Amino acid sequence: MKLRCINLDWLEIFAEEPAQCPHDANYFRSAGYKVKERAYGTPQYKEMFTVIADGEELFEIRRNPYSLKKEGGIFKENACHIRLCNRTCYEVDPVNHLRAFMLAHDYTYVAISRIDIALDFTKFDNGEHPEKFIEKYMRGKVAKVNQCRVSAHGNDEWARRVFNSLKWGSPSSPVTTKLYNKTLELKQGEDKPWIRQAWEAAGLDVSQDVWRIEFSLSAQMQTLQSLKNGEMFKKSIIHYDSRERLLKQFFILYNKYFDFRKCLVNRKSDGTLVYVRKYLCPRIELFKYDNDIPFKPCRNVTKRKRPDRVYKRLANRLAAIVDDDRNSREGMAAAQTLGGWMQNRPMLGV
Repeated sequence: MKLRCINLDWLEIFAEEPAQCPHDANYFRSAGYKVKERAYGTPQYKEMFTVIADGEELFEIRRNPYSLKKEGGIFKENACHIRLCNRTCYEVDPVNHLRAFMLAHDYTYVAISRIDIALDFTKFDNGEHPEKFIEKYMRGKVAKVNQCRVSAHGNDEWARRVFNSLKWGSPSSPVTTKLYNKTLELKQGEDKPWIRQAWEAAGLDVSQDVWRIEFSLSAQMQTLQSLKNGEMFKKSIIHYDSRERLLKQFFILYNKYFDFRKCLVNRKSDGTLVYVRKYLCPRIELFKYDNDIPFKPCRNVTKRKRPDRVYKRLANRLAAIVDDDRNSREGMAAAQTLGGWMQNRPMLGV
């Protein structure tokens, strides 16, 4: 049995708030939320705050841009970014939680700004331990295809160097890849019990160190080219709105960006050793994907009463989207999925 735990670890989208109703911190306070404001904004936005319900941080919002199109800049006046707080990422249905929040407050989805997909495990499918694998990599026994920029973190012990984190890709890369000891990170930094709860739900042996492979994708990685006809198409949050789809996206990235080869060396007639080209060396199959069924997390939030007024408003809007043939198939499918999710959820995040 393959024991894996697949989750979002970051989801941030570019959106637009209603032009006639600025969604500032006071707007959300009037809607019944608690709001934690930062005293300063960001290089792009004047305002930044976190929306809180029942003591839980749900969404981080950045709004009120500096660079406006009407003044020759890049943003509309109502442009904003919405990010799921880390705990929200580990909810049962984080993408549907975001959809419900956006529908309830009339946000318009534009695009994904950044998304991180994380797979947690204790050993690779071939039985190898991540620490041993990293040791082989650092000694040059295996080599990685793609992403030649690498940074490593670990401890310099008396008899050896122990590495617990590797990262491939530059800060400006559209995709970066990380392999690191997540158990150690939680011990040394902020403890996140919702992550450990996800491990237990997935059946991981938490008495061992849990390791993580994480792909971080920028907005550039959301526009792809079809291999069939060469046409460009844009991915949206519908590609990540279930753990089955999330696992599929992980393995698409794994096949390209976690490609390791066993280093082979040839000896010339004069005795000189020459490395065989990477692509001619055998690939090391660390994981196998056989249409796996990902774990189903238990609910990690307390049940709260559903606000009837908001529920009715959302239900009517979803029904209208599904019944309107002018909408895209993707939009109608997303509305239908969200409607089914609402029926079983005790709270819509409002």
